Amino acid sequence: MDDNRPALTKEEICTHYGDDYDRYLGAIVPPIFQNSLFTRKTINHGYTYTRVSNPTTEIAEKKIAALEEGEEARCFSSGMAAITAALMSVLEKDSHIICPRNVYPPTKGFLESYMTKFGIETTFVSGESTDEIEAALRPHTKAIYLETPLSNVFTLQDLKAIAGIAKARGIVTIVDNTWATPLYQNPIAFGIDIVVHSATKYMGGHSDILAGVMIGRKTLMEEITHRERGMFGAVMDPHQA
Repeated sequence: MDDNRPALTKEEICTHYGDDYDRYLGAIVPPIFQNSLFTRKTINHGYTYTRVSNPTTEIAEKKIAALEEGEEARCFSSGMAAITAALMSVLEKDSHIICPRNVYPPTKGFLESYMTKFGIETTFVSGESTDEIEAALRPHTKAIYLETPLSNVFTLQDLKAIAGIAKARGIVTIVDNTWATPLYQNPIAFGIDIVVHSATKYMGGHSDILAGVMIGRKTLMEEITHRERGMFGAVMDPHQA
C-alpha cells in the first residue's frame, strides 16, 4: 500500500477516498465520464480511451485498492473477466496450477476445459491442508489459486502459510476474496500477490451491477491495463463504476 496514502477508516475510504473534489468543481458525487475518447495535448498527457482508463472508473479503483491495502486495482466488466485475466497473466503454455476443488464453478470450468487447450494442467486439492498443497507442487507450477471461504462449503485456506510456500519457490498466489470482501479479509497482508473479486456480489451489494476487480502491485496492474484487460476489452463501464 502507498505509504503516502492517508490513514483512513474503511468507511472514510468508501465515502471520500479518491473523489478529488477540487478536480471536479467541488461535486460531492463525482461526475460520470461516459465518453469513449479523450483529447490530449501530448502523447503522455491525460486519458486516451475508456477501454484503457477512465476518470470515473479510476475513482472506484482507488477506493478498492485502499480497502484491500494493495498498491493498485483494475476494474473489469465481470468477476469472471477479472479472474480469467489474473490467471492468464500468470499461466503460460504447459504450465501447472493448484486450485481448491470446491472453487467457484465457472473458475473450475475455465481451468478444466478452456485452459487445457494450452496444455495447462490443474491439480485440485481440498485446500484445507498446506501439506496437501505442498505435495501437489511440480517443477512447472506457476500459480496457486485460492478462494477463502470457499463457495458454498465455506472451508478455509491458510493464506499466510501458503503464501510462504509459494514465495520460496517463485510461484504466484491469487485469491478470490469475494465472500469475505475487503471489510473482513485482506489477503495481500498475508503475502498474497493478486486478489480478485466478483464485485457483482457482496461488494456491489444490491444485485444491480455486473463487475469484477483485480488488486496487486502497481507494475503488474499497469501491465494488466494494456494486456489482459486492454487487449481483451473486458473493462468496467463508467456507469457501473
